[in-house]
Amino acid sequence: MHCWNINTRWALALLALAGSVQAQNTNDSPYSAYGFGELVNSAQISQSCMGSVGVAVMDPFSVTSVNPASYTTLAAPVFEAGGAWRNATLTTTTQEGKRSGVQLAGLSIGVPFAGRKWGVAFGLQPYTNVGYVVTQQGATSTGVPVTYEYSGTGGLNRAFLGAGHVLWHRRDSIGEENRRKDTIALGNRLSVGLNFNYLFGSIEQVSRSILPQSQGYYSSKRSETLVLRDPSYTIGLLYSGQLSSWKRHHDRLVVRNQRIRARLEERNANLPDSLRKLDHSMRRDTAAWGFHVGLFSEFGADLNAQYTSLFNQYTVQNGVETPRDSVYSVEGAEGSISLPPVFGVGLSITHGNALTITAEMRQRDWRQLGNAVDQWVLPEDLGMQRTYAAGLAWRPAGTRVEGKLLAETVYRFGVRYTDDYLVVRGTQLNEMAVSAGFSLPVLGKYSRSRLTIGGEFGQRGTTDNGLIKEQFTTLFVGITIAPDPREAWFVRRRID
Repeated sequence: MHCWNINTRWALALLALAGSVQAQNTNDSPYSAYGFGELVNSAQISQSCMGSVGVAVMDPFSVTSVNPASYTTLAAPVFEAGGAWRNATLTTTTQEGKRSGVQLAGLSIGVPFAGRKWGVAFGLQPYTNVGYVVTQQGATSTGVPVTYEYSGTGGLNRAFLGAGHVLWHRRDSIGEENRRKDTIALGNRLSVGLNFNYLFGSIEQVSRSILPQSQGYYSSKRSETLVLRDPSYTIGLLYSGQLSSWKRHHDRLVVRNQRIRARLEERNANLPDSLRKLDHSMRRDTAAWGFHVGLFSEFGADLNAQYTSLFNQYTVQNGVETPRDSVYSVEGAEGSISLPPVFGVGLSITHGNALTITAEMRQRDWRQLGNAVDQWVLPEDLGMQRTYAAGLAWRPAGTRVEGKLLAETVYRFGVRYTDDYLVVRGTQLNEMAVSAGFSLPVLGKYSRSRLTIGGEFGQRGTTDNGLIKEQFTTLFVGITIAPDPREAWFVRRRID
């Protein structure tokens, strides 16, 4: 029988990606065929609704694992989990297709202790995702019809355990006496944090050339598996300061309220009680403006790698694949892959718990990737990855507890732009997206637990140079459980 060899697997894959968009029916992008797959933002749902920010974000009821120094800002034990559903439209210059799927955003637990001078957190998150099936119809040089099929599954995961510590804190004594325990401590302070990360997972890829068996041809298949695992480390710094003195802010507020009260008393002096206007303009939120500067670096890591490859010819009888012979194989070749370091810097402006405005930049030079695995070659070039993001969170009630759903809901908005780490056909991919969402309080008036719902709309890639443009819509759903001693189940029951 005749056979058809897979001479250059990834060259054919490029043709398939450009020519068979309608064949996509997987959870992940067809670009996950390249590099280590599609990189996943290491953010919980509340941060994903703000452009996936996290370098300088201080949320007392969310674990921000990007910067472990933020663990010192936790106000209570926190458990978080979430997921995302994404629907994408894939287009080339001639075709259009769709894909959709559900993905877990990760699990995390954070706990403050020692008077919020320390905080610890641990969790599990996806790091990269691979999931694609691409097919293309073609013919050999002699005119024999052939079907090329490319598929991939797997990805890398990240488990982390970290701690943060307040190195220095100069308090505003007046503000310290009046602040609520679920707000960020006033004054100036410097925190440091360290994460121990463990990356692990495998990437499995299969490429086939399927020929008509009835004409005496064997089909051929190449299967590859890359297993990676090893630790890495992340260090973070977070400095917080005040843009205005709490005492000065409080004094201005007292004077303002006295003027409002005097005007109301003068206006109501000659009116009956039933017609007197209530004092709705009195302000009780005494939060001052502050700023937070965050820095983090995930050090480079040498991942232990094991590579297995098998190229064989086969036939199919009654739906059962039967190997005929093995052209060549690589069994458990060991080596290492060196990941380049990541750097990031961010700035936030806050007004108590009422308002957070943040912006950040992250960078990783994937061109510095080191490969010491025998016979394993990256399928495509890599480039300098840069991400710029900005986000906003607004809680109308501020630090007050009003018991009104709309006032105590946190509204979130964000935008981000990324120069992707993948360079396909000499073109570096880019991605841009806008996001929005809200965090609803659940389980009672004083509850710190919340349900976060949001969405993101964006675009990745281009149709230039025979590539694919992805336009995607993502729905986020996350749950945060943070117990409060004022909630019903913490109240001791008495029986008379």
